[in-house]
Amino acid sequence: MKNKFLLLLLVVLLFPEISEGQETEIWKDKRANLDLLNFLDAKMITGYNVESDLTFPFWKGAFPQLEVNSPATMQKFMGGDYSVDVRWFDTYLQEVDTLLRPGRYGYYAEITGANGKVMKRAGTMFCTPNDWLGWSEPLLSNIDYFPFDSVPKSVWEQNMELISDYGGQILLKSIVNNQDGSILMSFIHDMHLKKLKPGPYHTPVIMDGDYHIQLKQKILGLENNFEKLDSPEETNILAPVLSPLAGIDKEKNGSFEKEMRALCMEWADVSGEPFDMLVAKDGFILFHGAFGENLRGKFTLEEPTEIASITKLYTGLLFAQFVDQGIIGIDDPVGNYLPDFPITGEKAITLRQCFTHTSGFNGHGSLGGVQNPWLDNSLALWLPYIEPGKRHYYNGMGYNLAGKVMEITSGKSIFHLMHEYLFGPLQLQHTQLDIDLAYGIRSTAYDMAVVGQMLLNRGGYGNLQFFSEETYQALLPVELEEYFPNIKNRQWGIGITPMNRYFKDEDTGEKINILSDHIIGHGSATSSILNVDLENRIVISQSRMDDGRQYHDYLNRAYLLIEKYFDTKTPKQPLPL
Repeated sequence: MKNKFLLLLLVVLLFPEISEGQETEIWKDKRANLDLLNFLDAKMITGYNVESDLTFPFWKGAFPQLEVNSPATMQKFMGGDYSVDVRWFDTYLQEVDTLLRPGRYGYYAEITGANGKVMKRAGTMFCTPNDWLGWSEPLLSNIDYFPFDSVPKSVWEQNMELISDYGGQILLKSIVNNQDGSILMSFIHDMHLKKLKPGPYHTPVIMDGDYHIQLKQKILGLENNFEKLDSPEETNILAPVLSPLAGIDKEKNGSFEKEMRALCMEWADVSGEPFDMLVAKDGFILFHGAFGENLRGKFTLEEPTEIASITKLYTGLLFAQFVDQGIIGIDDPVGNYLPDFPITGEKAITLRQCFTHTSGFNGHGSLGGVQNPWLDNSLALWLPYIEPGKRHYYNGMGYNLAGKVMEITSGKSIFHLMHEYLFGPLQLQHTQLDIDLAYGIRSTAYDMAVVGQMLLNRGGYGNLQFFSEETYQALLPVELEEYFPNIKNRQWGIGITPMNRYFKDEDTGEKINILSDHIIGHGSATSSILNVDLENRIVISQSRMDDGRQYHDYLNRAYLLIEKYFDTKTPKQPLPL
């Protein structure tokens, strides 16, 4: 007991708790901020191993002992001593204290500090049969070619046997030594055990996410606390859908199509980056094509690319359905749904703050991202060190926190929701998301244009109504000063931003907008495009992997060409390159 007291005293002396006055200043000190982020990102491991072996080989007996991976950091922020309490659940979410059979097991851990702070963690482990020696399996991995450093596909094919052999070793280590492997094995085992058929919701990520959100509802006692989110409503009024031109309209469009195709071919050649592009007006496709090639070969209309932060717009459109059905309010505090957050006071973060980058958080995909079952707990522990509503700081953490609210109210993982209420109803055949809510969607120009057309239709597509006119208006960008007096000259909406495009008149130096001054959408780190011109009723989409050379020059020329044919204003001449 004496030694324990001396150890605790030493910890307190070495790691004094951060005083209240220092808390909101910690982000200004890089070292202190790094320590804080390491604390918030703490992970559970089996004992104090350097590597976290989360697949355990014995199917009977006691569960493995779990501990945090950074005890010293934990002691620093937990006020010294802390305790770890772990509960175990089987694949049917029944709490168990003994390993009875192989399969999926989920843990829920609470780390409680001497200062009263509580960190919550959860994860998946796979209990293997006792006659399976995973490390002895001679796995081969047929890894598809991916271009890097100009290495051609032929080199990959020449070395395929060696790549497959060594890739198999890497795969085996990944399966045995980390939680992603446990998620994969649990998925395969559950598909067999529960006699499930392949389908859009039966993927390793979605099934694991569904498991943990249902476990979370059970732990919090929130299983039946919220109204069910309904599917998009079927109506008798048909909204425009993307359709090809025909007859005389197609003939009239010939000149524009010819000029745009020539421009895009030149653009792809000069930029060195392939892309596909679509232009539609009032739902009719005026132009659609794929251009250029890379080490994989010719670019196609069906090849999805990473559209990066345009993902935020999709997250806003999914959230709009919760708002429209009265399940979540845009200005509700997160604490109304996630009990670790306050519902009043200066630290009461609202859903609007999550979507408008005014929550006070920073980072993209940090702290395990939206796939961390208790990301909201990590962010709640971050609250003492941030100032919500005081500044606009572009980040993805607010979107993932909003995702946690959507999950807890629905009992479904966020990727399940995205497929069931957006991708599926819109029949997006080449759109994927299983990474993050602020980035990570892979899509094509056509699929993006479908989303753009739904937005242009103010929430309708075909015979489906995703949300009402009132909710549509609530999504649009507004001056943030209206809600947050300290934030000046910044417009932002619920995943939607102004995307007006300008060029500088060479004679007068005047900044002139191209097309109308009512264009909305979202930007992208890959320079992919999803823009909706509300005044001219035009949707412009482009998927690409990078901007390449002279991107903005050619983008201006493309927009000026669209304006030349379809803008209601006096057209301007394309700028020379």
